[in-house]
Amino acid sequence: MKNRKTNSNIVSIVSALAGLALILWPKASLNTVCRLAGGGLILSAAVVAFVSWKGNQAEKGMRQTFEFGACAAAAIAGILVLSLPGMIRTFIPRIIGIILILNGGFNLMQTNELKKIQYGKWNISLVLAVLTLVFGLIMLFSPRTFGDLMIRALGVFLVYNGISNIWVSSKFQSDLTTPIDVL
Repeated sequence: MKNRKTNSNIVSIVSALAGLALILWPKASLNTVCRLAGGGLILSAAVVAFVSWKGNQAEKGMRQTFEFGACAAAAIAGILVLSLPGMIRTFIPRIIGIILILNGGFNLMQTNELKKIQYGKWNISLVLAVLTLVFGLIMLFSPRTFGDLMIRALGVFLVYNGISNIWVSSKFQSDLTTPIDVL
């Protein structure tokens, strides 16, 4: 049980430090994550391809062809992630922007229905729909702005997670069975 608390504290500290890195250096952190993810994709593709190639001769054929195809796709994805980390930073906000634009359009249609039935506060719905559209358009056409903001927000959540885990863990003695009053 003591090991579990130690491991939990280590994970919490790493979480808080990773979050701090994301807050202070969002672009460099994203580049590091892309390098790790791209390298991991390429390495895992190579390992699976090798294992498939060395595998049981009776199972070769269509399955092996599929595995090699999947490995090639993973390796290509890894190369893209390694070589184009900026693409990742702009791709995700653009997808979210498209979703927000579609949702904002749907909200405008609902606002129109509210106005038709003479709902007294339809104008609030209109303002919210327009804000959703504006945020969607900004994310679609200026994704780097929101990309860095999202990375920093993720950093804040990781710092919070690390600190809250350490605080909760500190409420227990080393055997994790008896709560103690720290504050």
